[in-house]
Amino acid sequence: MFDRFLVVVNPASTKSKRMERRIAELRNLFPDLPVTRVETPRDGPAATAALLEKCNAQLGPRTLICIGGGDGTINAVVQALLSDSKVTDKARRSVVLPWWGGNANDLACMINGPDPDIPLTTLFRRGHVLPIKPLQFRITNEGDETQCRLAATTASFGATALVAKRLNDPAHRRSWLHRVPGGRFMHEARTAWMTVMGAPLFKAEDASGIRNMYEYTFANGPRFAKIYRIPTQINKEQFYFNSIASKWPVITATKLSLSLRRKSRPENLRTQMSFTVHDAIWAQFDGEPMPVPAHAHIEVTISPQPLFVLSSVINTEAGRDG
Repeated sequence: MFDRFLVVVNPASTKSKRMERRIAELRNLFPDLPVTRVETPRDGPAATAALLEKCNAQLGPRTLICIGGGDGTINAVVQALLSDSKVTDKARRSVVLPWWGGNANDLACMINGPDPDIPLTTLFRRGHVLPIKPLQFRITNEGDETQCRLAATTASFGATALVAKRLNDPAHRRSWLHRVPGGRFMHEARTAWMTVMGAPLFKAEDASGIRNMYEYTFANGPRFAKIYRIPTQINKEQFYFNSIASKWPVITATKLSLSLRRKSRPENLRTQMSFTVHDAIWAQFDGEPMPVPAHAHIEVTISPQPLFVLSSVINTEAGRDG
């Protein structure tokens, strides 16, 4: 199925040691095929794009890009692979296999199940190449400067984006609690709860008019933030949209949680929408936080460029041979 492998490793990921064992497993499984290991740079998405540009000659439909990192690392690779102008059309047809190298691992779990220790032999035996369409966000500020952000699985504006920012803060990530069994979960839960309780409202304008909002949530598959189950499928060209327009003390976090678990209505499943935020807020794309300035206009669509992934659990006729 594949002639070569490019392994993109985030050495700072929470499962970095497991990723090195995966690389050894891959090399033992395919001793006659080239396996190139590269590390993600620390200078952000632009540096990741430059990394993929250097690998253009190695990329294509017969190349499997294994990602040894979390959802943020996956987002950086997807953003560069699908939107960077210096990445060739042939390179964009490379196939992506996210390993369970981070905290939430939403994409890995959606396309290959929740077991992080599943043998690679099983993945290759059951797997087929599946095209999926990420979410696309065109964000235009008051100066008419536009940037395009992709999200393979989830994005949000408001409360949960602020949670992503707090969880990504260096002080949080370096906490001694993360070295204690069960400490990471408890620390993350407390941080998330306190952030959700304190998240401010923001003024937004959409098809319903101008109103105070608490949260806009977008999901491109059935999993959000590793615990919520969303009523949509990742290989369908539509996304799940949910909004919360009010905030109440004490029950706010519960309301947010329940809103992500309810069954979808026709108005929750969309292919496009747009809105304007009149206050400066935070957004997150696959868990990667980003500030959004006041009066920015956001257009949400399905990306015209597919991302090809190796999936062993999604049955579809949409797959293609490598």
